Amino acid sequence: MKYYAGLDVSMKETFICIMREDGNTMYEGKAYREHKKVWGIINHTTLFLFNSF
Repeated sequence: MKYYAGLDVSMKETFICIMREDGNTMYEGKAYREHKKVWGIINHTTLFLFNSF
């Protein structure tokens, strides 16, 4: 199954949405504009998704 990540970047925050190819939302959240925090959320969510099967 494929997963897609969407990022909505503004001056202060980045909103993150991770969805499966069937349209189900797996994660929605936000992080302040530090790239390490954004990457940490995506990486943590991805590890959780792949280890839950």
